[in-house]
Amino acid sequence: MRFNLTMLKKILPLLFVLAVVHSSLAQFTQEDKFGKNRVQYKNFHWRYITTTNFDIYYYDGGYEIAKLAANIAEQEFNRITDLIGHSPFYKTKIFLYNSVIDLRQSNIGVNQQGIEVGGQTNFVRSEIEVAFTGLRHTFKQELTHGIADMFIFDMMYGGNLKEVLQSSYLLNLPEWFMAGAAKYVAEGWNVELDDYMRDMLSNRKFKRPEILTDKEAKLVGQAIWNYVAEEYGSANISNILNLIRIVRNEEVSIQQTLGVSYKSFMEGWKTFYLKQLSTLSDQLTLPSDEAILFKNNKKYDYNKVKFSPDGHYLAYTTNFQGKYKVTLVDLPNNKSKVLLRGGYKVINQKIDNNIPLVEWRANSDLAIFSPKNGKNYLWLVNISKKRVKRKKRHFSDFSQIKEFSISKGGNMIVMVGERRGKSDLYLHDIRGRRTQQITNDGFDYLGPQFLGSTDKIVFSSNRVSDTLKKKEENLKEISSNFNLFVLDRKSPKVLSRLTNTLSRDIKPLPINENEVVFLSDQRGIYQLYKYNLQDSISTQLTNYKLSIQDYDIVGDQIAMVMYKGGKEQIYHMDHIDLNTSNFTNKTYRQQVLDLRYLQTIKRKRALEEQKKKLEEAQKKREEEAQIPKKEEEKTAQAKPQLADDEVDTDNYQFDTFAKEKKQSFLDRYKARLKSTDKDDTPKEVKISRPKPYENQFTVDNFVTSLLIDPLRDWGLLFEVAMTDVMENHKINAGLYGLINLKNSNFYGEYQYLKGRLDYGLRYERYNLERTGEAIAHEYSLNHLQASVSYPFNITSRVTLSPFYASTRFTNTDISQLAQPDQTDHYAGAKAEFTFDNSLVTGTNMLQGTRAKIKVEHYFGLKDSEKGFGNLLVDIRHYQKLHKSIIFATRLSYGQFFGNAEKTYRLGGTSNWMFADMANEEEVNVQSAEENRSDLLFTKFATPLRGFDFNHWSGANYMLLNAELRIPLLKYFYRGTITSNFFRDLQIVGFTDIGSSWTGISPFNKENSLNTDYVNSGNFNIKVSNFKNPFLVGYGAGIRTTMLGYYVKFDVAWGVEDKVRSDAKFYLSLGHDF
Repeated sequence: MRFNLTMLKKILPLLFVLAVVHSSLAQFTQEDKFGKNRVQYKNFHWRYITTTNFDIYYYDGGYEIAKLAANIAEQEFNRITDLIGHSPFYKTKIFLYNSVIDLRQSNIGVNQQGIEVGGQTNFVRSEIEVAFTGLRHTFKQELTHGIADMFIFDMMYGGNLKEVLQSSYLLNLPEWFMAGAAKYVAEGWNVELDDYMRDMLSNRKFKRPEILTDKEAKLVGQAIWNYVAEEYGSANISNILNLIRIVRNEEVSIQQTLGVSYKSFMEGWKTFYLKQLSTLSDQLTLPSDEAILFKNNKKYDYNKVKFSPDGHYLAYTTNFQGKYKVTLVDLPNNKSKVLLRGGYKVINQKIDNNIPLVEWRANSDLAIFSPKNGKNYLWLVNISKKRVKRKKRHFSDFSQIKEFSISKGGNMIVMVGERRGKSDLYLHDIRGRRTQQITNDGFDYLGPQFLGSTDKIVFSSNRVSDTLKKKEENLKEISSNFNLFVLDRKSPKVLSRLTNTLSRDIKPLPINENEVVFLSDQRGIYQLYKYNLQDSISTQLTNYKLSIQDYDIVGDQIAMVMYKGGKEQIYHMDHIDLNTSNFTNKTYRQQVLDLRYLQTIKRKRALEEQKKKLEEAQKKREEEAQIPKKEEEKTAQAKPQLADDEVDTDNYQFDTFAKEKKQSFLDRYKARLKSTDKDDTPKEVKISRPKPYENQFTVDNFVTSLLIDPLRDWGLLFEVAMTDVMENHKINAGLYGLINLKNSNFYGEYQYLKGRLDYGLRYERYNLERTGEAIAHEYSLNHLQASVSYPFNITSRVTLSPFYASTRFTNTDISQLAQPDQTDHYAGAKAEFTFDNSLVTGTNMLQGTRAKIKVEHYFGLKDSEKGFGNLLVDIRHYQKLHKSIIFATRLSYGQFFGNAEKTYRLGGTSNWMFADMANEEEVNVQSAEENRSDLLFTKFATPLRGFDFNHWSGANYMLLNAELRIPLLKYFYRGTITSNFFRDLQIVGFTDIGSSWTGISPFNKENSLNTDYVNSGNFNIKVSNFKNPFLVGYGAGIRTTMLGYYVKFDVAWGVEDKVRSDAKFYLSLGHDF
């Protein structure tokens, strides 16, 4: 949505109404602002090309990828829109990255990883981010998935402003619904889906789809939508999706579209896959649990397993949410150690599970390919000594290294490298550091291996030709079927084809110079096969119920990665026999796909025959039409000349209406034949010339809220966020206040996030009015701050911020008008460290840790005695206990210091409606001449429930909060919860412990808690007491979403000096503490 004045004039009245009707807490200040980062290791010079339906953005080295994406996107556009029954109104923007490493540097979506404040309206932006996978067939799948996901999201939550608001508040779908639909549209009924369903139905307890998240939700959703297509027809997919925008409930939409109850539908879905499993149960088996090397308890992804040449060691790689490591196992001694760690925890971004890659050079030398700081490195690790030695080598010529292996001598590497949108085979001399390109075409390559000690290389490819050609293959010839080939380096132009199947034959492993073991899904499950190069016969070796993900064989040992119980496990077995053979029936899925393929072939052959007959008939008709006729001799007769008003009665022609020529049957059939053929032949996509990227700002979101300030009471808050397409430039602005702007806030902020360092500029004005009998004071604080941030990774950053601040005190009482304004000026700096690896799992439900440490100092420019500083520490941890129960804790500490130290005020809770203020004289003006500009810097330490605002105050505070958050119905109810109110309903038990004091510590006898001063005539009396330095509050509460806003109701009892107070009630707004 483009931002312009006309639109703003239309939107502002609506936003004002929303602000009056609804209320919530918005983070106007930055005190507890956390959030994630993106780290840029290089500059991206963006350009873009356009097609009919897409704008495709790319950068250096990505033009070929952009052209490929343009063809894929346009050719998939009609299929996707027909299947889901929706086409977006605006052009879709596709941002292409040369690798997943580069994609992680993108700023797009960096602010969409936390909790939205109440009253926030996010606008749907037709944008997709896709990284080139290094393989064209998987890139097509990734791109199609991204397009489908965006189209479905736009279908559900897009449209005009009214539809966006209605969908935001009224449409709440389980994760499987949309995520599964997008996955099915992109991938259909694939091996991964089949494996997951067999594993779920046979190895673990069946879970309700509504409670699943992330990968499980996508796979179950894909399985459900596949069931709809297979049992009820694919046309009903669009019917269900379109109806849900009207009824706003997935159960009702499914029931009304399919004509069956939702319960019967879910039972039918489960039965559909159970029947398929039962037909294979007698033939298929699983490895013994005793063969599991160790239990995978954290859902690690295992990528590679590799034996050392002598079989003494096993190296394997693990990846957990982006953090990876390479582990070495001493098999005889059953000991393990980590050789290499890398990566970082990825939040809401693509994870490259293909890294790191490992291969042995010798019995004590391991080679590892892994990225670091946006670059590809080869690590050479020696494990022969107690202290592991590592050497690294930068591979700058490649965007990605997909797979590699090392020759028996340990000097040559054959690898699949990706450059400029193409993956090809390369040879690299480790000693000479030279790289040679072997192939140069548009096909994909996988799993290259040296064939024994020969000059031959065996690999898997989706190529259709046995001859190596230097040309770019068109999109139609890029197949998802892979076969095995052998390349002889002595005659590299001609390949030897080993397999020729309509399946994926991958991961070849030569066990000698005449036999190659490989994985194939030709029967619907990835099993091990053995190919004999002498007699050209393939033999099936295994009959497992689930697919083998990766494997390695040395001698009579085998290591395999397979799923079991929803987790990948590493199996290790001895004394295997590679001379056995197995035969299994094809899975039901494979039978259906084979039948459809045969029907397609049969239909194409029939069309070709009809086309041939048509051409013969047409040719015969044209020959008949060209038979020469006898020329008749005609005698020319002289025609009389006629006047203008005379008519030639011998040659008169009447006026007639034009009559269209009737098409013959052959002409009509030929046109129909052409229309049938055009779906199989991709049209040439018109692509514009590349254009440079220009910054174009759009409105990202609006916030309209009610904010309750302890000093200024209630006020309306308006905030708007704008950003450019790449989200490298951000503009935020906000206004808080009522009709009386004497109690108000305004801020404007600009952020530049394009480079390695992030820059910011922020201006804020804070206005405060204090009135009383014969008192009318106005205070203002102007604060201008520049900032520079250095993100270490996605979760942590450090920020330095120089600033300038000024305060003004105006006495507006009539009797004091002659008094001049009093101003103070400050210059200062702030240093801040922020850490945030939390994951939002639901409304007010987080997992992980957040922390912030901040120190700032104000130097008085007019009067150095007015300088002061502040230290703030805020640490929060969210621990999952069981299912969706969260135990949340927070420890915070603050300290003012310096000549003019300010005050923390302890008690109450944030955004407290109908709040009470203790010790009001401390925040009120006592006389007309008194300057209370210090109130502009005072801070309220919350929550400490059981007490009023400002119950205690001092230059220091310490606060510990603990909450047990139980989503009531979500935890106990097994059905679908469609209401926001009931789905987000939580009961909370809490305890708050805090103290505020001035002095060395809360236990010191001389601090403000234990010392009182009494003025009695000519005497000043100092009274020391020994009260408990901590206030304790405890109680319970309820939280839920009402009208789109998060409301909290708490009842608490306060304990002071072992005396419990009466119950106190709190109605407040906002998330978390």
